[in-house]
Amino acid sequence: MKFTNLTAKEFGAFTDSMPYSHFTQTVGHYELKLAEGYETHLVGIKNNNNEVIAACLLTAVPVMKVFKYFYSNRGPVIDYENQELVHFFFNELSKYVKKHRCLYLHIDPYLPYQYLNHDGEITGNAGNDWFFDKMSNLGFEHTGFHKGFDPVLQIRYHSVLDLKDKTADDIIKNMDGLRKRNTKKVKKNGVKVRFLSEEELPIFRSFMEDTSESKAFADRDDKFYYNRLKYYKDRVLVPLAYINFDEYIKELNEERDILNKDLNKALKGY
Repeated sequence: MKFTNLTAKEFGAFTDSMPYSHFTQTVGHYELKLAEGYETHLVGIKNNNNEVIAACLLTAVPVMKVFKYFYSNRGPVIDYENQELVHFFFNELSKYVKKHRCLYLHIDPYLPYQYLNHDGEITGNAGNDWFFDKMSNLGFEHTGFHKGFDPVLQIRYHSVLDLKDKTADDIIKNMDGLRKRNTKKVKKNGVKVRFLSEEELPIFRSFMEDTSESKAFADRDDKFYYNRLKYYKDRVLVPLAYINFDEYIKELNEERDILNKDLNKALKGY
């Protein structure tokens, strides 16, 4: 095995093929960071057949003019079940960033730790406790399990819905009572969903502006959203919920006619 720099093509081919690959470890995110002016590094491991078996996108920003702060956003992309490979990667990564005048290396791997239910209760352990000991032995320090939102740190909790081999009815059936009622209500009230094009993004931006003011949070500027559409391409969807009143009124009128017929039949029976 050897630790080496990767081309964008090598990096993309590998990360797209791996199950635990976050969108921040893709070629699109690499190109985005380049466009935003960040110093970027694509590194990884190749086996004896020159095949990529681990990959990582790093960004670096200057610190005190001389040193650099390195960050791997949800990286590396690697087979975490192979502990020998994990050890080799991080050991070599430490050597690599030191050569580039690294003062601080921050990583937050896309690796499950615990499973929780809708109420935040722990339902299981992902079996990755060993990772903490491994990283400690390699000289890394765990900064704790922060909660809530932070302008610098990534979110700790992910809400994930497994859609494999499930129909829409299966998904609704497994919802809690409130979500079931809300879903049935919006369907009954004619609410539909479509995805906005890039030309329609001002619609979304208008909603974000209003929401940021009412909920008192800082929104991003237009460039942030347009750049992500540009570089993430089909990995980005902007859904819009709406009501087509012409269709909705027609459906209500049809429903009214059916109810009137049923009512007339019932009245004739008396």
